[in-house]
Parts: sequence; C-alpha cells; structure tokens
Amino acid sequence: MGSAIAARLMEVGHQVTVWNRTAEKTKPLVDAGAKVAATPADLTNGCAAVITMLTGAAAIDAVYNGPSGLLSANPKGKLFIEMSTVAPKVETDLAPKVRAKGAALVECPVGGSTAPARKGQLLGLMGAEPADAEAFAIARQVGWEPKRLLDLFVESNGANKAFAMRADMIVSMFENRDPGPTTFSIANGVKDLRTIIETGEAAGADMRVTKAALTGFEEATKNGFGGGDGARMAVYWSSQRKKS
Repeated sequence: MGSAIAARLMEVGHQVTVWNRTAEKTKPLVDAGAKVAATPADLTNGCAAVITMLTGAAAIDAVYNGPSGLLSANPKGKLFIEMSTVAPKVETDLAPKVRAKGAALVECPVGGSTAPARKGQLLGLMGAEPADAEAFAIARQVGWEPKRLLDLFVESNGANKAFAMRADMIVSMFENRDPGPTTFSIANGVKDLRTIIETGEAAGADMRVTKAALTGFEEATKNGFGGGDGARMAVYWSSQRKKS
C-alpha cells in the first residue's frame, strides 16, 4: 500500500524519498524516480512531511523510536502522517512522543487497497490535535454465472464498493484465471479485523458479526490462503459446506 501511495504522489508531481524495512521493495519506486533513504532518520532529515504505512504496533515503535528511527533525527517542525491500521491506543501513545520533539502527527488510516491508491481514490480517516490537523490542510451451487452475479452486487442498492473494485478479480478466480497481483491480503484482513474487534469491545460494542467474519478469514489463512487477495474470500467461502 505504501508503495502505491508513493507511486501516485510521484505521478502528480511530488518529489518522493522512500525507505522500506525490506530494502528491495523500494526498487520499483527508485526506478520510477524516487530517492531512497538509508534509514528512517534520513527520511526525517530530508523531508518536510513523512508518511508511514506499517503492519502493526511493533513496526511503528521500531520505525519511530528505534536507534535510527524517525524521531532520532531532528523532526522539529516536520509533519508525520501515520496511515497504518492499528488500535487507537498505538496512535495516542505515539502522538505525545512526536509532539515532544516539536513535530506534528496526523493519524490517517485508509479505506481501500492498492488499486484506488494508484488512482488517488483512497478514503482517509484523519485524527489529530487541532493544530496538527491544520498542518495536514452462495449462489454458485444453483448455477449462477460469476460475472452476472458480480454485476448485480455492484449495481444494486446494497452495493459494496469492494465488489466494484474487485469484481473482475473475483470473476477471474472463479474461472481459474490469473487474477493479477494481491492488493490486500487475507492475512492483513485478519490483522485489521482483530484490531476492529479489540477497539469495539474496548468501547463496549457487541462485535459478534465482525468476530464471525474474523473466523472465516482465520480459517482461510489456516488453509493456506493468507497470502491471497482478500477478494479470494468470496471464492473460498463459496466452496465451503455447512458442517453437520
């Protein structure tokens, strides 16, 4: 996701410097014109605004607070935009550490996957201190045709935007054709659903529907589908039979 966002920023004219915990993942961006930083600290020193998109709390802590982390440099006056999908406490714990260094933090997790990211169509959900915010200024068993049903889901009043974005991919999977690269994995879905449940239960919400969804994602991951695109859940689940 971070790579897709960076690529889009370059397409619309921004100078982008990148860093990744897995260095080879920066190569496509560097080949497209991005600069590369040796450490997170170098990002802070070389950029007015730093966007982070990481897999979880441990990664955020290491990248921000590690020996060569973002906050080990001179972040005064810089803007940090933290776009990871994590529990709110991770961000509220991070915010005072950033502000103590004279910098601003905007939390902005996103809705969407790499496809809308490449088009500049992600939905960002921003949270920040006011000053910081200103700085940011079933059916298959009865013989349905996959494409026909996906068209119905996409166009109906109950349409799910994910279907619209992934309809072609889902149809390709059902027809045993190559669906293309993974845009958001089932394993990442497990992580995000767990975060949603943790956050909801902390607020006293009944999360039984989300827990049921998590069970399906965990089962798919256990059966070897964790690296596949989340769109594969439609294919995986349609192949299951009710246990007697």
